[in-house]
Amino acid sequence: MGHWYFKAGLSLLLIAMVIGQCHFTWDETKRTNFGFLTYRDADGADHMQGVVSNGGTVYMNCHDPRNPKNGIIKHLTCNNNQFQAPLPLCEHMKSTEVKEINDNSCPATMFATGVMIRGVFVELFRSCYDKTNLRAIFSKNNVYKSTFFGPNAGIRYECGKVASTKNMEAYKKENVYQSFLNIYGSNPYITSNKVIVITRGHLSSATEYLLRNQKCASFKYVNVIPQFQSIKDGNWNKIEKWVNSQVPDYSHLRVETGGIGVLKLPDVNGNLKPAFLLRGNQIPVPEWTYKLIKDASNQPIHAILTSNNIYGGNVPAPPFCMEISCPGFDNTDASDQGYTYCCDAHTFNPPRELNMYTSNPTNQNSCNNCENESHLL
Repeated sequence: MGHWYFKAGLSLLLIAMVIGQCHFTWDETKRTNFGFLTYRDADGADHMQGVVSNGGTVYMNCHDPRNPKNGIIKHLTCNNNQFQAPLPLCEHMKSTEVKEINDNSCPATMFATGVMIRGVFVELFRSCYDKTNLRAIFSKNNVYKSTFFGPNAGIRYECGKVASTKNMEAYKKENVYQSFLNIYGSNPYITSNKVIVITRGHLSSATEYLLRNQKCASFKYVNVIPQFQSIKDGNWNKIEKWVNSQVPDYSHLRVETGGIGVLKLPDVNGNLKPAFLLRGNQIPVPEWTYKLIKDASNQPIHAILTSNNIYGGNVPAPPFCMEISCPGFDNTDASDQGYTYCCDAHTFNPPRELNMYTSNPTNQNSCNNCENESHLL
């Protein structure tokens, strides 16, 4: 397993008594030849980090075709609030890997996404994924300090041996439309196959990472749930921004993000039916999404829950959420933005059951626009 998740003290040990720090610019982080940056702690372990105190050093890790295990390591030292110029960029880039790992918190299969650095697998995030139902249950990642909340332009999703291209074509707007038509009848919910209503929602968010190569690693289907577009752009986007703003300068937050339950809507005859993007109970649309935020010592500090239903009214918080006042972020109280609740983080206990389906879907979507292919992650 990656060492980052189980150590409580992964804060930057560039002691905060040192005045001043260096940050990378937005333009620098977008470069495709900007290697994986790591900070090396007192034990010699590497952690993803991009904010550095004066006198501190981070390491740019590049691929070496002649020595792929160790790669090429370039030093970047912060002096007088700036890194040396020009930055030592990579000629060859390292690739991320996806591995099955043991994790008792996951009722399905846990996958870790990371990169080999100095012969050690350094994790970016891990995803609990139900391979039978093609369902991302939750993800976990460490969020470090970043000085901006930027877009993720030009990054494409990767399919692979876990989630094939054929299955993931179900997220196309025309296929989502057809799925809802097959389940609910005359499709009172999605009126056109040309409009994006449900989209791919990240669990571990790309905006929680500083560099383009880290962001790219999050664009994997083991890290995706079906999320309503207006909710993703609405309150969920505000929540992601707020979480990023809470990260301490010289430490990190541990964030768990997940989907809960299956959204059920009445069909044309008034019968409640669960929403899936593929037949056979596959790619369920979650009823709720959540973020559980812990500090670097693994103490829970915030729990936020958002309804993933643009068609329903304002329902009470479910029993696993002891509702409290939200700690200062602005959310819009409307169904199309995602009704949002803040919960007592110490008692928050989201269900993670696999057998959550009470009826079989009638979805017969054959995904006619799918390509019959897959690529390794």
